[in-house]
Amino acid sequence: MAKVKTTFFCQNCGAQYAKWQGQCNACKSWNTIVEEVFQVPQKIRDISVCEVVTDELYDEGRPKTGGLRDPKFGVSSRRGICTACQRTWTQCSGHFGHYELPFPMYHIGWIPEVLFWLRKTCVHCGHLSAKKLGKKCPKCKI
Repeated sequence: MAKVKTTFFCQNCGAQYAKWQGQCNACKSWNTIVEEVFQVPQKIRDISVCEVVTDELYDEGRPKTGGLRDPKFGVSSRRGICTACQRTWTQCSGHFGHYELPFPMYHIGWIPEVLFWLRKTCVHCGHLSAKKLGKKCPKCKI
């Protein structure tokens, strides 16, 4: 089974921890530590019901298999049965699929968040600081 990476961050100052704790050691705030779970790509593929391989919605009036309206995503009408879990419209909450992209993509909405964390990370040792790093890392002194 694929591993899931879990990290804990303080919402106030950004300090990172390996496990949850009640108080942040860096800023001394209580109950600001939150869990971040990162799925590895293989885990996403394993829990996906199908791969989306075409942008076509319908084939001769029926949802196209491998398309954005693939029946495996869930029931599309109140009278239907889900082809993935065999449940009715009221019982099935839907399923998700995945795309295989030819190269890594970054969502423009996450760029400020990525830059926020990169500015706090040492490029030499990977140390994550509570504040923006200056010229020297407090851990590796480079």
